[in-house]
Amino acid sequence: MSKNKFALFGALLLGAISCAGCSSSSKDKIIIRVLNSADYIYEADEEGVYCEECGEYLSEDKYTSSIDEETGEVTYTCNEHPEAEVYYDCDMMEQFVRYMDDLYKDEGLEFEYVYDTFDTPETCYNEMMTGKSNYDIVNVSDYMIQKMMTNDLLHPLFEKDNEHDADIKQSLRDNLSDYLWGEEESIYNKIYCKKANYKDGEDPYDYDKGVLADYAVPYMWGTVGVMYNPAFKGYQQFTLEELHEKFTSWEALYDSSTKGSFSIKDSVRDVYAVSIIHVYHDEIEALKEKYHVGEIDEDLIGFNREMTVIFNRCDEETLKKISADMNKLKDNAFGFEVDSGKTDMVSGEKIGANLAWSGDATWAIYEAQTENDAEIYFSVPDEGTNIFTDSWAIPKVSKNHQYALDFIDFMCQEDQAIANMDYVGYTTSTSTEGILEYIRDMYDVNESGEDFTAEDYREYDIRYFFEGSIDETPADPEAYCLDDAILQVWTPTTELTYKEEIDGKMTTIPYAVYGRMITAQFPEQSQLHMLCMMDDYGKYNQSVIEMWQQVRTNPLPLWAIIVLAVQVLAVVGFIVYLIIDKKRFNKAKARRVISKQK
Repeated sequence: MSKNKFALFGALLLGAISCAGCSSSSKDKIIIRVLNSADYIYEADEEGVYCEECGEYLSEDKYTSSIDEETGEVTYTCNEHPEAEVYYDCDMMEQFVRYMDDLYKDEGLEFEYVYDTFDTPETCYNEMMTGKSNYDIVNVSDYMIQKMMTNDLLHPLFEKDNEHDADIKQSLRDNLSDYLWGEEESIYNKIYCKKANYKDGEDPYDYDKGVLADYAVPYMWGTVGVMYNPAFKGYQQFTLEELHEKFTSWEALYDSSTKGSFSIKDSVRDVYAVSIIHVYHDEIEALKEKYHVGEIDEDLIGFNREMTVIFNRCDEETLKKISADMNKLKDNAFGFEVDSGKTDMVSGEKIGANLAWSGDATWAIYEAQTENDAEIYFSVPDEGTNIFTDSWAIPKVSKNHQYALDFIDFMCQEDQAIANMDYVGYTTSTSTEGILEYIRDMYDVNESGEDFTAEDYREYDIRYFFEGSIDETPADPEAYCLDDAILQVWTPTTELTYKEEIDGKMTTIPYAVYGRMITAQFPEQSQLHMLCMMDDYGKYNQSVIEMWQQVRTNPLPLWAIIVLAVQVLAVVGFIVYLIIDKKRFNKAKARRVISKQK
């Protein structure tokens, strides 16, 4: 994506840069160690002064700088474009240590960092279980936080009667979405620690250990859905409207009309989410009927609670049903993929659909449009799906609890949240007015400058994410109100699109189109009751792993064997052809040489 214009705290914070070279060796150095998923934090193309108007980093002769004597804030001015936005750009972790140097300068502290990455949450968990890990902050998925809580690997976020912790807690409450964290009905207050051991039929939760919100703060979040490409050669029998309708249901992945046209994640939790809904489809439909006739308390909150119970079944009887269903799904798919699904969708040649994480879909939709002028869509099926989060947490072994909290607070602040979201493609958990402004600039047709009619757009309601952060009727008439989170987005059939110059050419940007990037970044308010968090499997972890290994290693279906055989024969035939053709060419060449000699 394009470099984020809000990025990076630069001119606002990095006055500390001016003092970076004059730090005294007598200062106490504190090293903050962070363990995060790969490619999951802003990394600058290079370190230096960046001009938005020029679209490049400026050499020293192309800008001037000035320092505010009171605040120490550095302001940069581009010589060619004096009115342009100019800021100092560097990696997010470098920004953090400079932020900390400034925050604790009166205490004579100086900060450094160690930043490591892992490939899967299980890798992070295994490292922490060895007891040799010494990280101050880790970032893992919600279910892994729950598992770490069970095994007593995490430090509670906030200590009682601690003024610093109380201030950070309030800052987080101010910055984070109430939908995810902080409020009693937030997602993080509904996920309890699981018992290490429990009997079948027994309540699996250890309520005394608290909830997810006591140990973790959400960083990014998303959903599991389906990416699909209407232009794929295998989908030409469908009209665009028929294809949109088809992928509103998980049934599309089991239907013979899509056989061999889509890939699925080589991830048990993501495939499990599809299968559990497919297996218990009738029970979920009956639950909907109970809701419609008023037999469920607490309206949609009560419905989602009962839906989540179904979604988290993993007893032995359920696993047998899930295994059979997963095999059906696998037999209908092109195959498994670890991280190639999004690039396969961008190329548009191998597959027409992909079981996808919403963040990957955001990236693929943008890349396919800007690179290949191809339109990819993302659907959150009507029957429901998994909503997931990745969270910051403090390991129990950390000796820097206070500074670890500072890091978490820093990452949840507006400028950093926008920079990270723009860089990684997933959706930030921060819900301030600046985030709403960013979302409206990206996705609302009213910000596009295009002329349009009511037939060209539809409403897209994401107020749930900003409730508690944005007032319904703000005192400042210039401020956003909550109803500004009801976006106006293009319908998929409109020909009106936003264009932006990329690499010297005007390119269609798929931001504000229903079913595309906005759908990947934010589910609609009307879908929330069908979104479920998936627990750690608890005592059934080993059974689930064994079931998944069996599914993955089952023989390929006959059609897949035939396709592979044809491909192998084609390659062998092509190689034979090249050998024969080369011999023919060499003989002809020899004849020409002989002819010339004569």
